[in-house]
Amino acid sequence: MKLPKRLLIALVCFGLAAVLFFVGIPILRSGTAKTVTAVRAAVPIAKGERIEETQIRFEEIGAYGLQDGVLTDPGRAIGAYAAADLFAGDLLTEEKVSATPISSRAEARLEEGSVGVTVTLDSLEASLANRLEVGNIVTVYDVSDSGFRESSDSASLTRDVRLYPELLWLQVALLTDEDGTDLSGLSPYSSEPNPICRTVTFFVSPRQAQVLLQADRHGTLHLTLVSRGDPDRAGSLLLREKALLATLSLAGEDCAKSVPLEDLPFSMALWNRAYDSAVSRSGNPDPEAFARSFLASRNSGREGGSK
Repeated sequence: MKLPKRLLIALVCFGLAAVLFFVGIPILRSGTAKTVTAVRAAVPIAKGERIEETQIRFEEIGAYGLQDGVLTDPGRAIGAYAAADLFAGDLLTEEKVSATPISSRAEARLEEGSVGVTVTLDSLEASLANRLEVGNIVTVYDVSDSGFRESSDSASLTRDVRLYPELLWLQVALLTDEDGTDLSGLSPYSSEPNPICRTVTFFVSPRQAQVLLQADRHGTLHLTLVSRGDPDRAGSLLLREKALLATLSLAGEDCAKSVPLEDLPFSMALWNRAYDSAVSRSGNPDPEAFARSFLASRNSGREGGSK
């Protein structure tokens, strides 16, 4: 018996509705009903602050449509550092926490007598493959063109790599992209690609600022990482740089102008040994006191050698 066309359509629609009701809806419900334990901030947490167990809480939330990177393991949050200012109730994500200490407010480290200087990073290699972080201690190299070197069959551009005593141990204060957007709060290990770092700001002495600006104008700056995630070592390296600057300042005309390490009137190897010896005796020495002691010892050695 041939069914009327309208009845056939009605039966098909009824069948589809039954499949949707008995199969589709349960599947959809089972997917949306899944939950995960997410980590939330229980109290406001300032950027740079170490996250303690008492500052977070755990909450069962639906897994459906959950944003990527939400922390579900409390071990990833406890002991980490806030990479941004967190408010009570905020979900913690991989981008909002850092495994290593970070600077909370770079402006707070601008000491009296220091100046802020921003220089350009021309390549991905110069910025440590976009892995720079605020608070890192870096050494700044000046890479400049020195002319063409001709051979029998070609001519190639040669470059000089210069290292100045004023740029041995500098701390990164601020990072921005090419539009000037602050990148200091972004985690360099985020699953999402970060904007490329194009400028870095240092808080330095006027003498260091002059060397940085000259190198930035006439050459290309390249940064190498010296210390990360160790505040005590970072502080020691900054004191070492201050002691070296004090030595250059007290050396008089010999160091009135900045020169590369190899042209210094004293041996950097000897200076480092003397500084390490002072540290081993009584901890980090006063920069000016050490500089006077080192130069006095150097001058007495000269006088002894001339007799």
